[in-house]
Amino acid sequence: MDSKSLMELQASTLYVLNEQKRIVRINEQNAPAAPAVFLGHANDAILPYYNEKLPASVVAEISRYAALPLNIAAVLNAVSAYKPVKGIWLGPAFACVQPATDTVSSAVVIDSDNRCLLEPYFEQLISELEDRLPAAAYIVEGKAVSVCCCARKSGQAAEASLETAPLYRGRGYAQEAVIAWCQEVRRQGLLPLYSTSWDNLSSQRVAHKSGFTQFGSDFSVYVD
Repeated sequence: MDSKSLMELQASTLYVLNEQKRIVRINEQNAPAAPAVFLGHANDAILPYYNEKLPASVVAEISRYAALPLNIAAVLNAVSAYKPVKGIWLGPAFACVQPATDTVSSAVVIDSDNRCLLEPYFEQLISELEDRLPAAAYIVEGKAVSVCCCARKSGQAAEASLETAPLYRGRGYAQEAVIAWCQEVRRQGLLPLYSTSWDNLSSQRVAHKSGFTQFGSDFSVYVD
């Protein structure tokens, strides 16, 4: 898949889109408010996705700047003329298109039979597990210390959600959990996706070491 196709796939995995490809909501249970604008930068193109609540005049104004070279300040000014901007997200987007077939992970797949391993560090995930599968975890002394599961999922792809207990960070456990999750996702016929923020360098390193390749970057704008 080329970068544009991957970005389209990511957008349809992150969000529920209507027939006009406008953002209806975030594609997960009990999700917070969706962004007003999501701009996917895929190689030599910007793919814009607008919240369905945005008036046509606001969309037209933002669209003037939704092109390369991307003028972030101009986009923010156009959005803020509609409603105050309360937050932005900027970061790389990765996909595991060609995983290493000989990679063996020490992490285990988590399901309803062994969900007790998520205690005590990821107890909140137990009640959400059915919606987060597939999931994988690195186990130390009978306890999951790093977990990778699905943040969002569509019929074609799954977006990773990764968390490591603070005491166990920096030991390579996150990479093991991501690799196992990635393999399980692919067994289900889905493409593994992974995104993070530009300032989260450790998360980016995990993506690279786990076999992911950057195909683009994400820019989201949230309003009150």
